[in-house]
Amino acid sequence: MRSLQFSLALGVSMVFSTPLVANGHDHQHTPQRVEYVRNSGQWPTPVLYKASVPGAVAFLEQNGVTWVKYEESIYAWMHDSHQLSPAEQATKTWNGHAWRMSFVGGQATPVVFPGKMAKAYHNYFLGNDPTKWAGRVPLYGEVRYEGVWPGVDILFHGDEGLMKYDIELAASADPAVVALAFEGLDGLSIDAAGNLVLRTSVGEVKELAPVAFYGDGAREPLACRFTLVNGRVGFEFPNGKQSGRALVID
Repeated sequence: MRSLQFSLALGVSMVFSTPLVANGHDHQHTPQRVEYVRNSGQWPTPVLYKASVPGAVAFLEQNGVTWVKYEESIYAWMHDSHQLSPAEQATKTWNGHAWRMSFVGGQATPVVFPGKMAKAYHNYFLGNDPTKWAGRVPLYGEVRYEGVWPGVDILFHGDEGLMKYDIELAASADPAVVALAFEGLDGLSIDAAGNLVLRTSVGEVKELAPVAFYGDGAREPLACRFTLVNGRVGFEFPNGKQSGRALVID
């Protein structure tokens, strides 16, 4: 299996950065910019923005994210699909697995807004129903969820083809309020290396163990690790942390 080219990063005061990877063949491709496409009616109402990365897509919703991972055989098929006739292409199907990550105990309707709009745009003129078409749909490099928990924002962005999200805690925010729930997985665990392992029907996905440091310029390391209690994922600092200082978990 190959490396799934998107990651999670959990700034302000605190940045959680945890790469998300899957076991797999290492396909060497030039990293593409991660773009967040606004839903202008081309997708169902719950979707606010969509981001695509090799082998997976993420649908940003009001209080969570739905992820979809595809089976590994899709890569070989896409590589050779130009050799198939349109009829052969139309009959091809492949498997995928969807799961949802929600913000537990957070604001039901946090303020969601994008960053700077890109110069490019997408057009969606599919099907025979013009009411479901959308033209000049804007693209963005980041999307911010403001006030998910008291004093806590979540910023979705990208870096060299890797999708990331930063959970930003103000100096007064309590890290204990940050809790994530996962629905639709075949299994969820923390391995011996401290990685969060998400088991799906099309392979495992890992969020690598977080590495923390103070973010006020000193870059002093701070031990941090995932917690998993009753199916909910959080973060803890086994050696404690100093209050009133910016923290980065990278």
